[in-house]
Amino acid sequence: MNASSTVTLISAIKDKFNYFNSTITPFDTKKDGDYSVVTKELKNLVYNTMAVKMQKGVLDSATSTQEVDGIVFDKFTLSINIPQKISFKMVLMTKLYKGFQFGITYLYLDDKTKEEIETMLKNSKFDK
Repeated sequence: MNASSTVTLISAIKDKFNYFNSTITPFDTKKDGDYSVVTKELKNLVYNTMAVKMQKGVLDSATSTQEVDGIVFDKFTLSINIPQKISFKMVLMTKLYKGFQFGITYLYLDDKTKEEIETMLKNSKFDK
């Protein structure tokens, strides 16, 4: 998968710790390999990068799925807590869709922002 061919579809920034981003990257299983393996490697990369950048933080992660308009995404949630400073969550959702890795990433500090983003996702529609 060539990250330089990634296209940003939507980017919404509230502030440094509250944002939403949606991207597509061409993905060819013959050239890029098994999608589930690539997704697992991506999760490990995100976790390890945040562990290095947030050395004083406590990290926890969970993998699940989330359905948006009948399309099931792989969902990776990373909780980061830096004692006496900040606590936030990063969510990475991915789906192999029509020859693209479709990615949704959002970060939030508070439940209000989380609810706003998840309501927007719940009301999203895909051209099937």
